[in-house]
Amino acid sequence: GLRPGEKLYEERLMDEEGMQKTPNGLINIAQPIKFDEENFWKTMEGLYTAAYEETPKMKELVKQLVPTYKIDGRE
Repeated sequence: GLRPGEKLYEERLMDEEGMQKTPNGLINIAQPIKFDEENFWKTMEGLYTAAYEETPKMKELVKQLVPTYKIDGRE
């Protein structure tokens, strides 16, 4: 049986990761997604503050940090 945390399969890479094929068709290489570290920490500070003030703003801040995040199922 599966142990806690084990998976039966791996998720495919996101388009944003720029999947690169290798000679072995079963192996792909992902490129790291670039991000602005200074902006990341600034947004994290805003998220920390929003956690104590207003919940709807938190979702918008998470969307800034994770562009692929869908707020309530919408783009």
